[in-house]
Amino acid sequence: MDRYKVFIILILLGISFSGVAQEENLPDFIYQNKLYKTGSSWFTIGSGIGYFPAFDKQQKNFSVDLNSRWKKHYFALGFHYDGDEFITVRSGQRCFEFHAGYGLRSENLKRNLYAYIGPSYALGYVFDHSESLITANAVYETKKYRAFNVPGIYGEARYVQKIFYDIGVGMGLYASANKYYQIIGIRLFLYFSTAYITKV
Repeated sequence: MDRYKVFIILILLGISFSGVAQEENLPDFIYQNKLYKTGSSWFTIGSGIGYFPAFDKQQKNFSVDLNSRWKKHYFALGFHYDGDEFITVRSGQRCFEFHAGYGLRSENLKRNLYAYIGPSYALGYVFDHSESLITANAVYETKKYRAFNVPGIYGEARYVQKIFYDIGVGMGLYASANKYYQIIGIRLFLYFSTAYITKV
């Protein structure tokens, strides 16, 4: 199964996951003439920079996450990418990671704090060795990469400053580790909540 099929399956699971998430009979509330529901799901999309200590290399990252609540418990499903180039550009060294997590949340009208950790499944390519071709006029070096397909662990802590109650911007600090790819990094993201019901 290629990474695009896995990504589509993850999105479908996320939609189902969001639909079955339930809050414990917490009341709706009015804020700035709008009616909101409490304990709603939220979606984030963002990008930033990472660091690959094993190769002393800076990486570019991208992520999408769906976060939801069931009773008193918070869960996350997401996709994360790190590579020498941004996700839209083919990169020699890169990691595509699908993760789930259990988290803790603190929220008020102006901000959302959230941290989670959980298992992941990563696939991609990591630098293996270089091969040199010597000719009469020059030396050509070719980098060789090793494919990998392994379980791992992923965690992230996030801060959101809300522009409206259900829309905001934030910053996240993340760490990802598996046998072949270990990354720490930072990203900026957009936050969208499903809390809005209607105008009052």
